[in-house]
Amino acid sequence: MQIYHYHPVTHEVTATGVADASPLEPGVFLVPANATTIQPPSVYANQAAVFNGSAWEVVPDHRSAVYYLADGSEHRIEELGLAPPEHALFTQPFALDGLLSAIDRERNRRWRAGVPVTIGGQQKWFHSDEFSLVQHLGLKDKARDLLAAGGALSDNLTIGGLPVVWSTMDGTQVTITAQVAFDLVEAAGFQQAAIFAAAETHRAGALASATPETYDYLQDWPLVFGEAINP
Repeated sequence: MQIYHYHPVTHEVTATGVADASPLEPGVFLVPANATTIQPPSVYANQAAVFNGSAWEVVPDHRSAVYYLADGSEHRIEELGLAPPEHALFTQPFALDGLLSAIDRERNRRWRAGVPVTIGGQQKWFHSDEFSLVQHLGLKDKARDLLAAGGALSDNLTIGGLPVVWSTMDGTQVTITAQVAFDLVEAAGFQQAAIFAAAETHRAGALASATPETYDYLQDWPLVFGEAINP
């Protein structure tokens, strides 16, 4: 006869076996303590079958599960029949908040860490802080004025009759033509959009990570000035 053993304390099913025949009573089988002839039901993930003395019950089984509440407190489930509360968090909220803040800081740092523009076959890095970006837009306006007056894209921009010469992040200077002015503003827009897209990818990855404290948010960003020179 098939029998089903259960734990003496938790009463959860532990094993199957075969009952021994009684040596004194033919046709009678000996069912030991903590066993039953009643077949337990099928269970799924995070469930367990528990014998209540007369029948099997299916109860939640989240033992060893760790969850957090919004106040950051950590909780571990050690008993059968308990489940995490509806609004439980499964990543430490302060660790996640810190990671998201770090991603935002890295995005902002890279926005201010240079814009690459190819001039005469060479890559030059222009400053990308807020003040510099406003100046770039002023150069673009001057380029438009130059073209409207009949100038060419290859013509130098001038201020007070002198060519506009711009200092780049490596300490060298370049002469700004109308083409360079347009390219600079376009490159700045592209660089900032690419950095924003990388930040959003990292935010999604951080929110999906089961271990935000080990998530590497410093990989897979567009290159900035220092990295381009010393990759």
